[in-house]
Amino acid sequence: MVLALLQVRRVHDFGRSAWLAVAAAVAPFAAAPLMFVASEDVTLLVGLAIEWAMICWIGAVPGAAGDNRFGPPPPFTLKRVLTAR
Repeated sequence: MVLALLQVRRVHDFGRSAWLAVAAAVAPFAAAPLMFVASEDVTLLVGLAIEWAMICWIGAVPGAAGDNRFGPPPPFTLKRVLTAR
């Protein structure tokens, strides 16, 4: 749950909707139709690979330099870095 909330804050930081974080969370379930043509192990690995790729992408995209539709960027302080608040 905490990871999902952090992902939502992160995608808002670069001006995207929180649905992108939801897509990362449901990626293993979205790979379920692959079970009809491959084994369950392959399906699980594909779903997890998609999820990890999306999480890494969300973490790697730089935040917006200025304001976006979700407001101004939060101030950068040591407390915010350590507590994620």
